[in-house]
Amino acid sequence: MLQDPALQHFTIAAIAYEAGFNSLSVFNQTFKKVKGITPSAYRKSHQKSK
Repeated sequence: MLQDPALQHFTIAAIAYEAGFNSLSVFNQTFKKVKGITPSAYRKSHQKSK
């Protein structure tokens, strides 16, 4: 969802809640543990590459 240009109007919090997380901080921690970067950095890196 963070990569999808059509969903760029959604906040990261909205995406986290849509994905089933009840806490933005837990989403951020989990995302960073899995991907190695924060959700906002991930989104920015995919915006520039498109």
